[in-house]
Amino acid sequence: MRLDGPIVAVVGVYRFQPAQPTLPPYTASLLSNGLALNTIDQRSGGAWRLEAGRVVIDWISGWRTSFAPRDQGALSVSHWQPGADRAAAPTAVRPGRLLD
Repeated sequence: MRLDGPIVAVVGVYRFQPAQPTLPPYTASLLSNGLALNTIDQRSGGAWRLEAGRVVIDWISGWRTSFAPRDQGALSVSHWQPGADRAAAPTAVRPGRLLD
């Protein structure tokens, strides 16, 4: 299936630093159907969407992840822990990148 539009810059596999500094980096896969999977949570599913030029991922674990998509280079990834006010500052801001 050929993708076009803004979704092309988003679909793929990413490596993120988690909010918890003691945990290792994890991968997040964003699929073209709006589903997301990660390697950090026991319940690893979620859904992603584009919102005001940012990717917003709501994980079924209750975490939220958000970043501005880029074709290459470092990303600034915001994480909100379960129960956090999503309009408030994120729980943590960590680096990330799109994997080749």
